[in-house]
Amino acid sequence: MTADLAAIGAALLLLLLPGAAGGIALGLRGLALVAFAGPIGVALHASLAVVLPLAGVRFAWWHGPLLAVLALAAAMAARRGRLAAPLGRADLPVVAAIVASAVVAALLAFGGTALDAVNSTYDGVFHLNAVAYILDSGNGSSVNLYRMAHPGDDPIEFYPAAWHDLVAATVQLSGAAIPLATNAAWIAVTGAVWIPGVVYLAATAFGQAGRTLTALLAAPLATAFAAAAPYLLLDWGTLFPTGLAYALLPAGLALVLQVLGLTPAAQRMPALPLWGSALLWLAAAGLAHPRSLFGLVVLALPLAAWWAARVVAAHWASPRGRRRVLLVGGGLLAAAVVVGVAGWLYVYRTFDVANRPIADHLNGGPATARQGMGESLVQALLGAPIVSPAEVPVAPAWLLSAVVLGALVTAAVRPEWRWAAIAWLLAVVLYCLAAGSNSDFAKLATGLWYKDKYRLITLLPVIAAPLAAGALALLARTALRRAGGRRILVGAGVAALAAAVLASAWLGPSLAQTRAAIGTVYAVPAGEKQGALLNADELELLERLPELVPEDAVIVGNPWNGSTLTWAVGGRESLYPHLTGDWDPDRWTVAQRLDLLRDDPEVCAALERLGAEYLLTAPGLLWNGDPQAGFFAAIDRTDPAAIGDEVARVGDAALHRITACA
Repeated sequence: MTADLAAIGAALLLLLLPGAAGGIALGLRGLALVAFAGPIGVALHASLAVVLPLAGVRFAWWHGPLLAVLALAAAMAARRGRLAAPLGRADLPVVAAIVASAVVAALLAFGGTALDAVNSTYDGVFHLNAVAYILDSGNGSSVNLYRMAHPGDDPIEFYPAAWHDLVAATVQLSGAAIPLATNAAWIAVTGAVWIPGVVYLAATAFGQAGRTLTALLAAPLATAFAAAAPYLLLDWGTLFPTGLAYALLPAGLALVLQVLGLTPAAQRMPALPLWGSALLWLAAAGLAHPRSLFGLVVLALPLAAWWAARVVAAHWASPRGRRRVLLVGGGLLAAAVVVGVAGWLYVYRTFDVANRPIADHLNGGPATARQGMGESLVQALLGAPIVSPAEVPVAPAWLLSAVVLGALVTAAVRPEWRWAAIAWLLAVVLYCLAAGSNSDFAKLATGLWYKDKYRLITLLPVIAAPLAAGALALLARTALRRAGGRRILVGAGVAALAAAVLASAWLGPSLAQTRAAIGTVYAVPAGEKQGALLNADELELLERLPELVPEDAVIVGNPWNGSTLTWAVGGRESLYPHLTGDWDPDRWTVAQRLDLLRDDPEVCAALERLGAEYLLTAPGLLWNGDPQAGFFAAIDRTDPAAIGDEVARVGDAALHRITACA
């Protein structure tokens, strides 16, 4: 428990210390500071990880905090030490609600799973080993990270590294193992990025009935959706970088409101905090996962339309204004046509549509629709997402769903909220297309999200959680205003309704099924793997590697049998740190011809150049085998006894030293 708390505390400190210092330096205060401290912390760590390797500086946890403290010191000097109090007394209850909600989210996600459990999904393997790669190489740059699975001479191998930088820094600061640091970082992101973002969006967009009350309701509601926090992306994938990017979306949507001037004048940020926060948020989102920006675009489209309608209305009254509107509108329409044509040409050429029609693309895994549009619509309306690996929808949280649907009706009839209902509807349409149709149109409409229903339904709580908070606050304010002498009774009734909504969601079957699905992702079978990547024997052997082999050892193995996790779990580099990759010639040679070791001198030469001196074998492959695992068939055909002495064995998992080349 002490190690768990230390890892969570380190991850929170890494987000909030530089984020708060940077935010105060920009002039952020109150809820805005609470909401943007996390995103600013993400931006500082990930941006410095890109810049500092250019100067030969190795990755270190303290780079972000140092820069933020220096920026704060400079801001204090420029303002002669006169900085406004970052938080007011009215903000403290909201902060307490955020902290309490973060604890609830952690329990909901990991209540049945040890925090140091290994996430051994297809994507999870990459993300765990990417952290090990950063720690060993000293390079956390997003322009370099993909080199881990694509070794070569290309100057840029881009993969968004913000998530991995945070986890690597957590390992350095807390001393936690990579699996523990990974799960601790998920909790920290939920508590310092997702929940505060939902709170700020709720207060900014739907706080007309009382910002504080709306914010207090939004904090727990942010943890009540089966697709939120985002629990669903912890189950599916596991998509850690996408989860971080989606956690950033509520604050990003609130920034759009601020930039377009669609908030009350009293709530608008001054120019420096606004544009500074926007720039840092963009850096955080782009380095967390740039495709998340497409989700922001979809949710912000109604806001842009609302803003444009206001601009047109303000200028249409005069002939000069009408001419300006027509000129600008025509230019925007022409630009849209150009972008649309360019986009189609890009799709046509990139996906070779002339020789391989759209119908031949996006047909595997989550991209294949296995249900109809009607079923998909019901899942979206009731907030009942499909969970993996069984691919079945969770039971609805009925009270929460009723509140959301009521909030959407309220939004539809309130002009200042109508954009939210439209944004939610757009996300629903995209989800239904991804989950319920295999048509070419569905693939084109959802291809930016890989036609992945999990990524799309997770957009819904970005709108639903803050909107539900606003609607409940509005209900409370309206009921109290009309209560007359029964204010205490009416207030108690509204509070009981909110408590019932939260309790039924937290304790109901929806999140229970999601938690069970998360537990399945982290489960390690005691006996045969039965499609899992690891079993208990192999995990024990991986954890013993530091005492069995030298620190600079490189270990060969078919990555599909779990040997790929020698790096993230055992601290010893895996020759194949992901299940697939664009491998260099030497790794190709080993994968294709290791069984010819005694007859083919080139195999030994490749092993020597790679520094690979150990072989890890274990029966059973992820998913009980996959065609892509056949690439490593020569490793499986290799007789371990002929390759060298056995170093250690736990059950059927064994480690051999490669001595046949000596």
